[in-house]
Amino acid sequence: MRWLHVFLTVLGLSFALPHGASAKEDTILIFAAASTRNAVEEAVGAFTQKSGETVLVSYGSSGTLARQIAAGAPADLYISANQKWVEWLQKEAPGSFAKLSPFASNRLVLIQPNDGAPQLHLNASLGEKLGDSRIAVGNVTHVPAGMYAQDALKSLGLWDNLKDHLAQTKDVRAALALVQRGEASAGIVYQTDAAITDGVRVAEQIPESAHDPIRYFVGVLSSGERKVKQASNFFDFLLSPDGQSYFRKYGFQPLGINAPNG
Repeated sequence: MRWLHVFLTVLGLSFALPHGASAKEDTILIFAAASTRNAVEEAVGAFTQKSGETVLVSYGSSGTLARQIAAGAPADLYISANQKWVEWLQKEAPGSFAKLSPFASNRLVLIQPNDGAPQLHLNASLGEKLGDSRIAVGNVTHVPAGMYAQDALKSLGLWDNLKDHLAQTKDVRAALALVQRGEASAGIVYQTDAAITDGVRVAEQIPESAHDPIRYFVGVLSSGERKVKQASNFFDFLLSPDGQSYFRKYGFQPLGINAPNG
């Protein structure tokens, strides 16, 4: 019954399947942070065209995906938006990773709808200016963007003033959508999310010193020799100059370093 619960939950996540493809035993299944969707989709397209491999991607918050993997979901690669969930997975399921590397960084920004309203600033008066509206953020308990946002607000001395104004969402793209639709008058998201739509504008960048460094990790999961070999091909592609170019295109900063495998 535990596996049935995991399977149904995985089915409920957001999938992107190459046109004409169907899930099968030799499919590479990637669990990827929601904020990487645009870059990952282009990287997967280039990889499948080059290799002929079939790749299926499920997007969600890094925390939700890590929990699904720990519970037995059959992922072959995991792309996380922060190191804490990688470390959590290593602790919950020792030996989870056959290969692991950081590969990109990002920044947090304060956004608002692109509707001509006066520019907002991240300060103690922001809550008052918002009135009954909210600041959209990823859930601060498990969505990396929300976790970084909480750390930043605390570091800047704004948490007590603004915590009751937060609208917490299932992932960072959901926070972006609330602001884009005008259902929230502000949001804290990654700069890469703000760049993919004309519906929002960046009010200001959040100081990088106010939170832990934003680091993205990719890991090949220990799912059998054949699967590890297949997944390693995409892992190597993602860390190559070609693979990194898709992330640079969307505003990520490639790190150009590899962490020890394991």
